[in-house]
This record gives sequence, structure tokens and C-alpha cells, in this order.
Amino acid sequence: MLTQKEILRYNRNMKLSEVGLEGQEKLKASRVLVIGAGGLGSPAILYLAAAGVGTIGIIDQDTVDETNLQRQIIHTTELVGQKKVASAEAAIRRLNPNITVKKYDEFLTEENAFDIVSFYDIVVDGCDNLKTRYVLNDACRLAGIPFVYASIYRFEAQLTLLGLEDGPCYRCLFPEPPADVPTCGDAGVLGTLPGIAGCMQGTEVVKYIVGFGELLSGRMLNIDLATHEYDFVAVPRNPDCPACNHKQTKVGDLPSDAVCGVNLPPAAETEPVPVISAHQLRRKISAGNTALIDVRDNYEFMYGHLPSSISIPVTLMRKADADGSYLERVLERTNGHEIVFYCKSGIRSKRVLEALKERLDEKNIPASSLDGGVLQWQRENPDFPVL
Repeated sequence: MLTQKEILRYNRNMKLSEVGLEGQEKLKASRVLVIGAGGLGSPAILYLAAAGVGTIGIIDQDTVDETNLQRQIIHTTELVGQKKVASAEAAIRRLNPNITVKKYDEFLTEENAFDIVSFYDIVVDGCDNLKTRYVLNDACRLAGIPFVYASIYRFEAQLTLLGLEDGPCYRCLFPEPPADVPTCGDAGVLGTLPGIAGCMQGTEVVKYIVGFGELLSGRMLNIDLATHEYDFVAVPRNPDCPACNHKQTKVGDLPSDAVCGVNLPPAAETEPVPVISAHQLRRKISAGNTALIDVRDNYEFMYGHLPSSISIPVTLMRKADADGSYLERVLERTNGHEIVFYCKSGIRSKRVLEALKERLDEKNIPASSLDGGVLQWQRENPDFPVL
């Protein structure tokens, strides 16, 4: 039952015939889990709290970083360095003290996923890595609840509802994990994009709980904010998906980092490029005769870089024509030394090396990519000021 204060607070919701008193009471009785209090989770959490969802669970083990604040609007400058779950709870309390908040200061894993997920009615997917998303998908399938999927990249987002009884699951859409998906830290993202996508996720949750409108199950909404193009793509259930057809007994029955748990022959791939660890690179730097190429953008290089690095952004490669001018620029600056490419997390540098490896091999110039990028370098060299 709603209190008189809640009836006043949610008055505008209840004026909608699709919601009414009954729908608002459904929201109060509902329990929603949000995976990640980041760019997608921030607006979803705030609007679900404002809408009157009775219990909101938040799972995130990260702390607030200043680079988060461009898009993660639930956090504030004075809370940099604090736990995201605590920051998010404080924001909910300020907005709507009627909400019950359950915090999980941990990552979602195969070991804890079912116990956490099964308490809730629906999940908002704000994951920032693929392994977690496969774990979430399988936990939701096992618990029999749906989740609202969204992903963002630069100016683009996609959104759908997964896990309804007659709809697809995440493994139906992506039976094979995509390789080297860039993070927001690598590719960048327009701050308003996760705001819009997260609000849409919250909307889908409210529709599901109250029971009105047309849900996104079986179709993917694609958004491009650079052009304001919006379109739908059908995403049917895969009749051969083992997650949908296999009777799971626990999360982990289907591997979260393999091809949907099916033993298929490996696809034809290019030969892996050489990588070098931060420890190995430190020894090479001490020995000399190694050229470090920072492929991040200029502004990233300005904030901090590895010693004696040369800045040649990967964006120059994208703009270069087919005559190999990017490689020529690299060779002009490295004087035939062994080359180590690096970026923030190791994704961009690996792609640069993949593009140049054949021509570098022709010139007998050894090259590798720094595994884990400057993030790994910082972990092993915490006093070194690299962003």
C-alpha cells in the first residue's frame, strides 16, 4: 500500500492511465538490480528511484574516478576516491528516502551471480566487460528473469530486452564474444549517450514491471547521436543456442569466455601479434635500443607517458592513405630500433601492430605491444605519473 506522502510524490505517474494506483503499487513492490553504477547505471538508478521502485540493488566494486564524472552523473567531485555503491546510495537517499537500497561492493562472478540475481525481478545491464555479461545472462536464465541490455561506443548505442520466456538471450545474439572491444577509456564516449541509453533502460524496466507498452524483446534499438538516426533490428531467439536449450544447474555450466559452451573448431584467425609485459619492457628500457610509440591521442600523451616515448596517434593511421605513410612516420622516428607500441589498455596498440606487422617483418624490425597498456604499467609502477 502507498502512503499519503507516496501518493503525492508519484501523482504524475498515477495520472497516466497505463500506470494508475495499481501500477505504482507494483513499482513499490518490485526489486531491480543494476549491474554497475557507471555511465548507464547512473541515470537508470536515479530514474528508477524517482519512479518509486521499492528496492534497488547496486553491484559495483569500483571507486569514483575524476574521469567518470563526464558521464556518470550519480557521482560528484567531492566523492572521488569513494566507493561507487556508497556514492550511488547517497544520491538515492537525497532523491527519494522511501527506497530500500541493497549494496554489493563486489564484482559479479560465476560464484555469486545466481545468489544475487535471483532476489530480483529484473536487471539493468550496465556491465563494462563481456565476461560479466555472459555470467549475467546465464544467471538470469537460471533464475528466470529478464535483463535490459545496452552497450555504448563513441556516439552510438544499442538497447534490447533479453531473457523473456519466448525471447532471445545474450548468447542468442552473441554466441561468440567479440574480440578486443574498446572501452570508453580507449575509444571515448559522448557523455550524454549513456545518459540517454540508461534512461531508456529505466523506461523498459518500468514498462515491464507495470505491464504497459511494447517491450524491446526480439528487437534491438540502435541509436546514433552524431546523425540522430534511430532504427530497429530484429533479434530472434536462436533455436541452436545452448543457453536457451540446455538445462543449467548452476552458473558456469556454459563457459563465460568461450563460444557459447559449444566445442566448435576455431575460426581462421591472423597470427597473434607479440606482446610484452610491463616488467619485460622496464628491462628493455634500461638496456636501451628500444623505441616506445604512444598511439594514444595527443591530449592523453600530454597528461603523462612512458619515458622517452614518441607520440604518433592511431588517429593518424586512420587518416593516412594506403601508401604506408603512417609506417614511414614510425620508421623515421625510431631509427631502426626495436619498437614497442602502447596505449591505455593495450587494445589500440595491438591493432596498430596487427596492421603494420607484415611490413615491419619485411623490414626485419621487431615490434610488440605493451600488454595491458599504461594501466598495467601503473599497477607495477604506482609512483610513475601516467594516465
